[in-house]
Amino acid sequence: MIVTHEPKIESFINYFLNESQDKVKPPKFRIVTSSIITIEFNSNLWKNISNANARFKNFLDPDNLI
Repeated sequence: MIVTHEPKIESFINYFLNESQDKVKPPKFRIVTSSIITIEFNSNLWKNISNANARFKNFLDPDNLI
């Protein structure tokens, strides 16, 4: 889990998902306070994590919880 604050998290998400192994563009996200995005990596080692083995799993917008 990585917890951070905009604007850096959006760059992080774009880096890993724009060239992900899915080859499917993820939906555009409106990152707000308390948003949660899940990215799965096909790797067991931190040093092997890259955009080539990233896969979008889920996005939660807290505004949609009510």
